[in-house]
Amino acid sequence: MKQWQIKLSRKKLTTLFLRYSVLVSVVLGLSEFVDGQTQHLLMRKPVCNSVYRRLPAAVLEGAPGHLVPEDMCEVTLSAPGRYVWMVKVENVEIFDCDVVLQLFDGQIDPPVGKPLLSQSCVSSDPGIVHVDSSTITIRLLHSNSSNYSFSLIATARKDVTKADSTCGGYRCKNNHCISKSLMCDAVDNCFDFSDETTNGTSFCEASTWPFQAENWGVLISVLGAGLVLGITAACCRHIRQKRQSSVDDLYELNEGPYVHKYAYQYALIRPPKKPNITNVVLGRDGHMHYNATNV
Repeated sequence: MKQWQIKLSRKKLTTLFLRYSVLVSVVLGLSEFVDGQTQHLLMRKPVCNSVYRRLPAAVLEGAPGHLVPEDMCEVTLSAPGRYVWMVKVENVEIFDCDVVLQLFDGQIDPPVGKPLLSQSCVSSDPGIVHVDSSTITIRLLHSNSSNYSFSLIATARKDVTKADSTCGGYRCKNNHCISKSLMCDAVDNCFDFSDETTNGTSFCEASTWPFQAENWGVLISVLGAGLVLGITAACCRHIRQKRQSSVDDLYELNEGPYVHKYAYQYALIRPPKKPNITNVVLGRDGHMHYNATNV
């Protein structure tokens, strides 16, 4: 009996392990899918004073209003692996000269030193800013003003030469290497539109093939999760059937038809006597007890 209980406890542990493995696999798959997208962030609460890790790209937009923290808003971005950042500011309209948009190298609280980029009401177009760091901090000093708007695009990149074929992602025409999941996402992540062209190497015509860019990741994640769930369901069914078989074997051994037919007949084993349910008393320990009267 103890061996049977030990086997059941092991089966329960196996079942719990399989279930938690499936849950972890699904969560990891979904997290990879989210990390693979260009994140659109409005520089107001709750984005302000936050750190976003392992992002391949992000678009930060100025969003004045009551949700912007007083005086200042900071956002820190961290790139995955060995990627570093390149940044470009577009559609800048700053009418209040007290509003300043700054870019700092690294995560420093608070950012100090000279900013790599500074945009205000009289600033010219800085072009593309290449940062040799995997972490950047964007600071918006707004002085409670609402007369501004901008769009800052940050893309994680690896620089490759024409002779180098170890990009591992999508290779832009300007030889920047970016994540394949950024292709055809309506954002110019290469800063030369090569990842968004319909007749270039990215093939962004949605009518030709439904599984483009990050959609492949979605398909693989769904199929992988379905496969793991199917295997887990089959294992659970097998364990349940085996457990029922063990219970049936115990019944055949102790209470089966052969026991009733032969053992009880020849008085080798006395049949169990049922207590009279009418003579049930409540003991001092708070539990129900039967008296010695049998039926």
